Amino acid sequence: MRSPILSIHPCVPAVEQQGDVICSMASRGECEHKLVAEVRPEFSDGTTPRWRVCGRVAD
Repeated sequence: MRSPILSIHPCVPAVEQQGDVICSMASRGECEHKLVAEVRPEFSDGTTPRWRVCGRVAD
């Protein structure tokens, strides 16, 4: 499925995951990377979820 991306909001600086503030993929298991962005796609049914994106951050 292809969905247009409405917005990308970088987290500057990147933030630690904790509590309910976790990356979207962490719901499938553990993730130790910092959150680097929040992305909002638009699905064909008109919904616009917020996906938190993690990544490795250079020191």
